[in-house]
Amino acid sequence: MRLRDRRLRSAVFLILTAVSCLFHVEPVIGADVRLRVLQGEGRTNRIKKDLTSQITVVAEDEKGSPLSGVVVVFQLPVVGAGGAFESEQSRSVFSVVTDASGQASTVFRPNERPGSFRIRVRAARETSASVDILQTNKKTGVPGFVWALVAGGAAGGAFAARGGSGGGSSTVTNNPPGTSTQPSSTTITVGTGTFGRPQ
Repeated sequence: MRLRDRRLRSAVFLILTAVSCLFHVEPVIGADVRLRVLQGEGRTNRIKKDLTSQITVVAEDEKGSPLSGVVVVFQLPVVGAGGAFESEQSRSVFSVVTDASGQASTVFRPNERPGSFRIRVRAARETSASVDILQTNKKTGVPGFVWALVAGGAAGGAFAARGGSGGGSSTVTNNPPGTSTQPSSTTITVGTGTFGRPQ
């Protein structure tokens, strides 16, 4: 485990050195660095829906003033939920230099493994600063109440197609005038039950 950590630190150091040389960044000695998250904290990435996720941090000194020219390293988990950077540097590590406003941004592609994960962000200065950004990959599906609405609509449509009838019948029988002094007899049949005039 220690050997792996040493190799990782060595790889990060080489990347920082290469970026510093590429952008001609001169490290500022003696100033403390603080990282503040501007975008990406608490984000939920919908698997197969959200193709990219952007994270942005700002590097500031002890007085809160932005610092430009600071090398910032973003590191994703190598296993489990997480993602991959779309860069030629590395799939799990990406470095960039802060702009004039002290901001550093990157975009990564979330993977298809659900769960929460942390993105480690570090600033390479004499006094290194780091911050963790928490995100979650979540599977998407049709909510249960949507299925309930669909089932209810289907049942209502079937009832309407039958004309709103519950399968019962109604029969009315009237005696001809002068043949009986008994009042009219009415029989109503609903389903299997029969209701009529008491005998």
